[in-house]
Amino acid sequence: MKRYVLLGCSAIAAMAGVPQVARAQLIGEQLLDTALPLTYDRGRNVSVIDRQRPEYEPVGINLGGFTLLPAVEARVGHTNNVYQTQNGEISDGYITLAPRATVRSNWSVHSLRLDAGARLLRYFKEGDRNENGWYVGGAGTYDISGDASVSLSARTARQFETRFSSVANPDVRQANPFQSTNARILGKLILARSKILAAATYSRLDYKSVDLFSGGTLDQNNRDRDVYRGTLHYEYGLTPDTSLLAEVSYTRTNYDLPLTAVIPNRDSDEWNALGGVSFDLSALVRGSIAAGYVRRSFDAIDYKTVSGVSAAARIEYFPTELTTVTLAARREIEDANVFGSSAYFANSGAVRVDHELLRNLIVNIAGEYEVDNYFAVPGRVKIFRATGGAKFALNNMISLTGDVRYAKRTSSVPTIGADISERRATIGVIFQR
Repeated sequence: MKRYVLLGCSAIAAMAGVPQVARAQLIGEQLLDTALPLTYDRGRNVSVIDRQRPEYEPVGINLGGFTLLPAVEARVGHTNNVYQTQNGEISDGYITLAPRATVRSNWSVHSLRLDAGARLLRYFKEGDRNENGWYVGGAGTYDISGDASVSLSARTARQFETRFSSVANPDVRQANPFQSTNARILGKLILARSKILAAATYSRLDYKSVDLFSGGTLDQNNRDRDVYRGTLHYEYGLTPDTSLLAEVSYTRTNYDLPLTAVIPNRDSDEWNALGGVSFDLSALVRGSIAAGYVRRSFDAIDYKTVSGVSAAARIEYFPTELTTVTLAARREIEDANVFGSSAYFANSGAVRVDHELLRNLIVNIAGEYEVDNYFAVPGRVKIFRATGGAKFALNNMISLTGDVRYAKRTSSVPTIGADISERRATIGVIFQR
C-alpha cells in the first residue's frame, strides 16, 4: 500500500492544474495517501513543472495574514468506451467542472493551508457513469526552531474507482464511489548531517453500493477498512550532494466485515524496511532510490504470510533547462479484491517528459506499465497507460489545457474480468485568481 511516487500520475495532474483527490484513481496512485515521500530537492535543480513563472501564476485575494486562491476548470471530452468493457463498447462525450479554492497563510514562521474543491462529471448520454467528486482538507506546520517542526494534516475525499486497476469489480455498471479519509502527524528534526522524520497516520476507506450489469446491487461493505501506520525515516548526508537513507514502517489493517459469510476478512500486520540513497547533482540529475523487504501476516489462518523485495525510486534528469525527464518505479504489497487471494505484488514503472516550448506553453508525454502478481491465485494483471498533453497560459488568470490518454488492461485472472482498453481526449480552460 505504500507508494513514494505516483508514477507520473501526479505530474499529469499538476500539468492540468487539478487536485488528484478529485479524480478517478489511476494505477500507481496512492490510494491511502499516507506514505512519507522520498525527498531529494536541495534547491539546485528545478523541474519544468516546478519552475516559477510569476507572470502566469495566480495572484490571489489578500485576506490579511492569508491569501485566497480560487479557481475553476471546465473541460469537454470524449471516450470510446464509457463503461470500460471488452465487448459492446459505447462511446460518449462528457463535460467536467472542477471548482476549487485554497487559503494559505503568509506568516514568516509556521504555516496553515486549507483547501476544498469538487469534480463534477456529466456524460451526454450514459448518466450511470456520472461522478460527483469532492474533497476538503487542511495542513499546518508548527516550527519549533529552524531545524525542528511538527506538522498536522487531514483530508477526506469522494473518489471513483477506475476499472483499469487490479481491485475493481468487472460487473459494476455505475461509476464506483468510495470515501477516502486520511490524517497524519509528522515530526521533522535536522541535526548536523542527519535528518529524522517520524510519522503516525490513520486512513479510512469506505466503499459505496453500486448497480451491476447483471442486475441488482453490489454491497461493498466488506472492502471498508481502517489502516494505521507508523513510520521512522532517517537520512545521513555523506556530501552536500548525496545522502544515505533508511526507513522502517509498521502498518495495521482492520476490515469491518468478513469477505463473505464463510471467508474471513484480511486483517493484517505489515513490516516494511527500506534502505537507499538520495542525491541532487548540480545541473544534471536528482532523485532517490530505495530497496528493502516487506512482510505481511494475516490474522486468519486461511491466508498465508506473504513477503518479498520492496522498492521505490524516482529520478529526474535535466538534459536542458527546458526539458525534464522523470523515471519512477515501485514494488509493494497491495490488498487483493479476488476470492482465494489475500494480496498481490504490484510492480510498476513509468517515464514522463515535460518540455517548455514557450515560457507559457508546456507539453508532456508519459507512459506507465504495471504488472500485478497475486498470491495463491494463478495469473497476473497487466496495465498500460500512455498520455500526452499541453497547457498554454494566456495570462495569470486564464489557461488552456488539453490531453489525450490511452489505457489497456489484460488479465489472466478469471475473476478480474475480460481485457479492456479505452481512449480519451479532452480540451479545457482554467480560470484562476
